[in-house]
Amino acid sequence: MRALRFARWGLAATALFAVAGCGADDPSTAPPTTVTATSGTPFTLAIGDTAQLDTGRLAVTLTNVSGDSRCPEDVTCAWAGDITVTVTARIDSAETSYSLHPNPQASSATTNGYRIQLQSVRPGRHTNRQIPSADYRVDLLVSPA
Repeated sequence: MRALRFARWGLAATALFAVAGCGADDPSTAPPTTVTATSGTPFTLAIGDTAQLDTGRLAVTLTNVSGDSRCPEDVTCAWAGDITVTVTARIDSAETSYSLHPNPQASSATTNGYRIQLQSVRPGRHTNRQIPSADYRVDLLVSPA
């Protein structure tokens, strides 16, 4: 009887560790990262990630991707659609948020001598698939204004 009790506890502990390990490779649970970027060279961010530029003077954080109405890749559309990419720029100690869009009139923001430009948003949309927030990757370019 005692051996049976130990076997049950062993199975329960194994199941608990297996469940606790699930999602360890899930990108939505990955901690935000900080990358060092170079002015004039595109870089990629996921939501929550930060790029440090100009020896840390400028930090650009991707804070949100929303309103994804882009034309699905598996459909022909008359309108390309839109998506809102929100970034926060911190220069020295001052922070400002900007909403960027893929259309040329709203694809960049200028702040304190820097131009932050939206290059692309991945993945592309498909008709029968929602994109989890953690899957978005945004390519940005920072250059002197």
